[in-house]
Order: sequence, then C-alpha cells, then structure tokens
Amino acid sequence: TQHARMVAKLDAFLDAPQKIFQKYSGKPDNPIKRYSLAIAHYRNASLNKAVAKINTLISEFPKDPFYKELKGQILFENSKIGGALLEYEKAVTMLPSAPLLRVSLAHAMLESNKNNVATEARAHLRYAVLRDRRIPLAWRLLATANGRLGYLGLSALAAAEYNLLIGRKKDAIRQATRAIKL
Repeated sequence: TQHARMVAKLDAFLDAPQKIFQKYSGKPDNPIKRYSLAIAHYRNASLNKAVAKINTLISEFPKDPFYKELKGQILFENSKIGGALLEYEKAVTMLPSAPLLRVSLAHAMLESNKNNVATEARAHLRYAVLRDRRIPLAWRLLATANGRLGYLGLSALAAAEYNLLIGRKKDAIRQATRAIKL
C-alpha cells in the first residue's frame, strides 16, 4: 500500500542503513523490503546494489512513477545525470500532475548543463509552483532557469520567494526590491 511504502521510505532515509539491513534480514521478499533495501544501499554508497533493487521493482511495477523517481534520485545524487534524466522523464510522463516529480526533472535538466534545457526546465518549475507554492527548491531552481534565460526580474522574484520560504526575510526583501527595479 502507499502508506506502507511511505513509512518504509521514511524509515530507510532516517534510520542508519545497518538498522534497515537488520530489520529486513531473514524476512520474506516483498516490494516494501526491496524498496527499503534500495534506499539503504543507496545511503550506504552501494550504487550497484541500490540500482539492482530498484530495478526489480521497476520490472515488477513498470507503471509506478515513484520507483522511477527513486532510481532517478539515486542516479542524480551519484552524478549519473543522463540516467537520472531518463528516469525522471519517465516518472513525469506517468504522473504529470505531481509537482515534486517535475521539480526533480527540472533539477536534473539544469544540472546537465545541456543547451536549450532551461526553457523546458522553467516550464516544469512554473507548473510546480503553480500547483504548490511551498517547495523551496522549485523556487531556487526557477530563479536559476529564469536567470539563464535572461529573465532577471523573474529570477529575482523567484529568489525572493525561495528566501521567504526558508526564513531569510532580509534576503527576500532585497530580492523582491531587485525584482521590482528590473
């Protein structure tokens, strides 16, 4: 179930990997176990084991965007940007209404430094902030995308939103003032 997966994800990201390995040692194989172990291996810097575990879930549940999202995250955070882009693109195609999936895809796009991705990344980020204005990373990345495209006023505005969300009121005011001037 989604609730069980959410609990497993939280446990696997918050507990030490060794605790997760112990928790599932000797237990029967199931998707929740493999999901938790994929995260634990990822956090334990065992990229191949993490990818192998998540690949079994993707094989078994090919229409689940969140397994693809986790694989994208694992690859992204291990500097495998091209592979991460593919996984995030698949996840967004499967669930285009999910703001966080679009933020992840846009992040990988901007980090790829490929030509002509800023416009598409910006579109994903604009969609995300229209659906959920409380995602600081979306605003920070939108500031970056807008800046790369030469929309300096919009970049400053997005930076103001980002700073406001993370509690940096002085920086938010400074960026908002800059946005108004631009």
